[in-house]
Amino acid sequence: MLLREDGKASLTLLGSGQSLSALISSERARVALLHGTDPADFGNALRQARVPLLAHTDITLVPDPVNTGRTFISTALTQLGKTRVYVSGNATPLLDAGIAVDEVLVAKTSIALPGDVTLEIEEPDEASWRARLTATSSDVAIVVGDGTSSIGAGPFTVWVQLQGALPASDQFAGNGPETIVIPASAMSGAAVREYQDAAIWNPTIVRVHAGEAKSIDLA
Repeated sequence: MLLREDGKASLTLLGSGQSLSALISSERARVALLHGTDPADFGNALRQARVPLLAHTDITLVPDPVNTGRTFISTALTQLGKTRVYVSGNATPLLDAGIAVDEVLVAKTSIALPGDVTLEIEEPDEASWRARLTATSSDVAIVVGDGTSSIGAGPFTVWVQLQGALPASDQFAGNGPETIVIPASAMSGAAVREYQDAAIWNPTIVRVHAGEAKSIDLA
């Protein structure tokens, strides 16, 4: 799947209550990943995300439809504007809530954006959702739950935990991601320092607060 062309590749993390949503932008193509608990926080973060904001989002993917609130999803979809809605795994919760779904992903799926940016989505399972975002100089793991079982230990430049606990530092065998991004509510400052002390490769850990947007350049 190739999205249309025309801006700079970036990954923007949006504090959406107790978890994170994400906005992938490359040239004129945009893919949103919706995961959150508070649509007001999502809206505040989205307004900060100058990617630039366009009147459309090509694809909005709901990675965890069972555990993401229907009110959050429907409100976020309105804020994103015109979009096609994809769901990983079970679309029934959205359909029962009257949310239209364009495609249900039940197998490994690849979405290609212009600028040599690719989002590889693993086959969904009940315990977790995993994807790998690759660009010219970036290799990013994006995870809900336990993401280590399928996409492996990297090496990644960035590990984004949309929701769920971080994998143990010894999972990466000393070759862990340079940067780890988490919801601020998932880990206290003291726990971050403890994790960094145990991680021999000394990662940078970025905590994204509710209502906040933080961007990573994928160039």
